[in-house]
Amino acid sequence: MNNRWPDAPAPARSVFVSDVAVDFNKFFCDKPPGEMPPDISEICKNWAEMVAILIGGGWVLWLFAYEARAHAPSLDGDLTIESAAPSKDLTAASVRATWNNRGKFPVKLKHEDCFVYVFIITGDLPQGSLVFADDQNFKKRQLFDGDLTLEQGSQSILRVHFILQKGPVYLFRWKLKSHKFLEWNWLKIRRIEAEWTKEIIWDSSTVAR
Repeated sequence: MNNRWPDAPAPARSVFVSDVAVDFNKFFCDKPPGEMPPDISEICKNWAEMVAILIGGGWVLWLFAYEARAHAPSLDGDLTIESAAPSKDLTAASVRATWNNRGKFPVKLKHEDCFVYVFIITGDLPQGSLVFADDQNFKKRQLFDGDLTLEQGSQSILRVHFILQKGPVYLFRWKLKSHKFLEWNWLKIRRIEAEWTKEIIWDSSTVAR
């Protein structure tokens, strides 16, 4: 009679622990079975690389935003009027515009969108703010036939001449519009056109012949 007990199976706990170790290495540590998971120095190294990538990407994005802002056109100017009376009832008005490009890049103007508008200020207008829409103009003159570029750091003087009836008070509106450029605004980049407007009021009755 054989009183020997059959061999007992390995404890389920050891098999479970082994399986967990294999799965952990496979899916989280990418290590062959039996190797220990990464230590704290390797984890810190991985995090440091991730942070460096994020900082580098942010720096590149900031530089791009800075360049987009730097390319934004920057003009300022003023208007003056010189006049003469060729006859008792007519006056010649020369509207002079001085434009300064204070930006770091040239500004290319669209000739088809650059005009001088002339409005008549009549005595029956209501009191309050004086506002004219562009289509209320008495006269309209395109400034130039082809595109004009205002160089960076330059001062440009442009003139337009009109023959007008002597007596009324006139408002001259000088409007410039650029070609599209990049604009950065709260993580949004878009292509827009810039527009500048200057106005001056002139009393033609003061012109002596």
